[in-house]
Amino acid sequence: MPEDETNMSVIAYQLKSLHNDVVDMKTVLSNLTKAITKLALVEERQSTLNMAQDRAFTAIAKMETRLTQIETKMPEYTRTGIWTDRVTWAILGLFGMYIAKSIGLI
Repeated sequence: MPEDETNMSVIAYQLKSLHNDVVDMKTVLSNLTKAITKLALVEERQSTLNMAQDRAFTAIAKMETRLTQIETKMPEYTRTGIWTDRVTWAILGLFGMYIAKSIGLI
């Protein structure tokens, strides 16, 4: 009988040890689940940032195209500006001469 009690105590000890191992495994699995969930969130955020970055690059490319078009037309605007200045000064000169002639300076 003492041998049966010894066997039962060994079996009880091994069962308790096995139970503790299973509890430890559940804890580790729970931690792994939390880590995987956090990793999925990080991946989702990174995906969102990548899409935003792609949109920004597309917008920059459109702006570069637009800037190139404006730079191409810039000499035309400069020439137009020069002619506008010349015409303005000519009109002011004529107006000044008209006033000078009206008041008898010329």
